[in-house]
Amino acid sequence: MQIVTDTILLEMLKKEEDISFKMLYNLSFDSVSNFIRLNSGTKEDAEDVFQETIVILLEKLRTTEFKLSAGLKTYLFAIAKNIWFKRLRERKISLVHSVVEQEMIVESFETEIYPEQTNEQKMEVYLQNITTHCRWIIRSLFYLQFPIESLMETMGWKNKHTANNQKYKCVQMIRKEMLKQEKA
Repeated sequence: MQIVTDTILLEMLKKEEDISFKMLYNLSFDSVSNFIRLNSGTKEDAEDVFQETIVILLEKLRTTEFKLSAGLKTYLFAIAKNIWFKRLRERKISLVHSVVEQEMIVESFETEIYPEQTNEQKMEVYLQNITTHCRWIIRSLFYLQFPIESLMETMGWKNKHTANNQKYKCVQMIRKEMLKQEKA
C-alpha cells in the first residue's frame, strides 16, 4: 500500500479528486467520531461535524494564505473539536467526560495550528495557561453556563460571596494571560 503524505493529499483535495476524500475520511473520521460520541454526541452528529470540517478545510485550501503548520489529522481534529464544542454550547449540554478527561483530550491536540486565530481559539490558549481549577470554573460558568449557585454546591463553597471571589480570581488569571500573550 502506498503512503500518501499530507502535502500530496492536500494537493489532491485542492483538485477535489474523489479518492482524496475517501483517504481523508479513512485518516480522520474515526478519531473525530470517537471524540464526539464520548462527548454527548451520536454517530450522526459525528458525520455532520466531519462534513462541516471538510467544508472548512476546502475553503481554507482555496485561499493563498493557507499553510498547514501541523499534521493534517491534527488540523482536522482541531477544527472538528471546535465545531463540536460550539454546538454543545449552543445546546447547553454538559460534556459526558469529567473535566480532567476532557483536558487530557484537548491538551493532546494543539489549538495554535491555525494560520490566523479566532477569538475562541485565542481563549482556548489562555485557558491552557491557567490553573486547572480556574479552567474548570471558567468553562462551567461561561461556556456551559452553569448557574453560580450550582457551582457553589458542586465546589462546596459556603456562600455566594466566596463563589464570586473565586470567579473574580479566575477571570483575573485570564486577563493576565491575555496581557502576557499580547506582549509576546
